[in-house]
Amino acid sequence: MSVFASTARGAAHVSRIQGLYRQILRLERDYARDVFQWSERAVLVRSEFEANRHLEHAYEIEAAIKKAEEYLVNNAHPDPYKCPTAPGGTKWDRNAPPPMHVTPLL
Repeated sequence: MSVFASTARGAAHVSRIQGLYRQILRLERDYARDVFQWSERAVLVRSEFEANRHLEHAYEIEAAIKKAEEYLVNNAHPDPYKCPTAPGGTKWDRNAPPPMHVTPLL
C-alpha cells in the first residue's frame, strides 16, 4: 500500500472521529441547562474519547465507533437547539421586505 493511500485513509478516519466528537458535544449541549453543565459534560465526553485513543486493532476501533454512533441514536434530543436565524430556527425567513421608498429604483 502506498504512503498516500494510508495517509488518505488515516485522514478519513480522523475526520470521522472528529465528526462523532462534534455531534456528541452538540447532543450534550441540547441537554445542558447552562454553559457550566455543558462544559462538565464536554470534559466527560473528552475523557471517553481519550480513553479509546490507544486502540490499535480495527475491530476494537469499529466497536468504539459503533458504540458512539449508538449513543447518538439512542440519546437524540426530541427538540434540539437551533440557532434562531438558521433554517428551522424561530427567526428564519421572517425578514419583511423593505419599504418601497427605501429601496433604490433599478
